[in-house]
Formats: sequence, structure tokens, C-alpha cells
Amino acid sequence: MTLTPEQQEILDGKQGETRAKMMEVVVRYGDIFHADKLLDITHKKSHFVTSFGLSMLKPVYPLMDELIAAGCKV
Repeated sequence: MTLTPEQQEILDGKQGETRAKMMEVVVRYGDIFHADKLLDITHKKSHFVTSFGLSMLKPVYPLMDELIAAGCKV
């Protein structure tokens, strides 16, 4: 997958360990689906699916706190 210079910096950890971990997940996901590049998100709001119930998210809360603390956004 081709990354922009900024995306590569994030992956390389130059914007923090948390962002690097998240970019690695995104890049791996893109590789699975043979994505050529990441697309720009132009909408400022995102959607988080919780149809399986909020109790299922408890293991993810520490990760969410880490992302918020690192200033990660959509």
C-alpha cells in the first residue's frame, strides 16, 4: 500500500506509539483487501457500531482511553 509522507511518519512512530499502532492495524487491514492507498475522510463525524451491546466493549475501553489521550481522531 502506498502511504503519504504523513501516513508513513505515523507508521514510523514519529507522531507517537499509539498512532503508530493504529496505523499498523489500518495498513494491515488495507493489505488484506489489496488497497492501493488510504482514502481521505472528509466528514468530521464517524459512526461506532454497538449493536452487539455496550458490555461487549468493556475490553476495548482502555484502548479507547489511550486513543483519546493520544489525540487520535477520525
